[in-house]
Amino acid sequence: MTFGEFVNAVEKGVSETMGDGYDVSVKKVQKNNGLTLTGLLIAEKDSKVAPAIYLDSFYEPYICKGMGLESVIESIMVAYWEHGKEPRRFYKWFECLKDYQGIRNKIIFKLINSQENQELLNKVPNIPFQDLSIVFLLYIEEAEDGILTALIHNEHMSLWNVTVNDLYTEALGNTPRLLPEKFMGMDEIIRNLAVEAEEGLNLDTPCGLLEMGKPPFYVLTNRLGITGAACLLYPDVLKKCAERLGQDLLILPSSIHESLILPYDESIRVDEMRYMVQSINASEVPTEDQLSGQVYLYHRSDNRIEIAA
Repeated sequence: MTFGEFVNAVEKGVSETMGDGYDVSVKKVQKNNGLTLTGLLIAEKDSKVAPAIYLDSFYEPYICKGMGLESVIESIMVAYWEHGKEPRRFYKWFECLKDYQGIRNKIIFKLINSQENQELLNKVPNIPFQDLSIVFLLYIEEAEDGILTALIHNEHMSLWNVTVNDLYTEALGNTPRLLPEKFMGMDEIIRNLAVEAEEGLNLDTPCGLLEMGKPPFYVLTNRLGITGAACLLYPDVLKKCAERLGQDLLILPSSIHESLILPYDESIRVDEMRYMVQSINASEVPTEDQLSGQVYLYHRSDNRIEIAA
């Protein structure tokens, strides 16, 4: 059975199981770096919100591990009944979307790769930053496994009658407040990861970076370790990091979630660092989490960041 046939069969089976009180449909959902997933939407009749259960992760067990179609449908139903009612909590956010004054203090930003997200960038307000782009999110709430956000599209900007600079101004104040930065030595990160592993948590720092991550490597992220590469944009954060280390900074974008920081001197081979980042991206970082294959240099003398030559 091809993936398309699999999707059709699952959609039909779930629809029959849920009955007439629910609408079941399939939608392609665009993720970071051009990744597109197939979401199965299950909504109560006349509901404005539906959870998306991604079918891509069910196809491989079905094809390669002999998981039957009935078992796939059963697993989807379990996932829906465990989490499918959660969208009810978000009705208020959809009702408040027209009130810009009411939600402006929840606008934050994150960094994504420009080249890999050209199609997405046509649909969302954005600001170029080196080879990256700043995009904007509505910070809804924190959950046990992360934060719930909604990407802000051009339609929202038109609805609110605001400019991209207005969004940036709000996000520049909100993001450091909601997600303050954390700047730690790699030895401290490794200790924290050991503790988090015992608690079932994960910072998502690629293993290749940990293996070579002896001092003087440092990690810059936010308090949750989610979309923490945006800390590069926080006012004076890089300046304070450089003052602490007493040198200019070489910045390695390990993922959208964090950056690796290295005190810079001319003995460092920038081309080798760039190759390392690109190799780890290819071997260890999920496509959706990759940020850049470049490395950046921060000059403390004039508070400036650029792509390292």
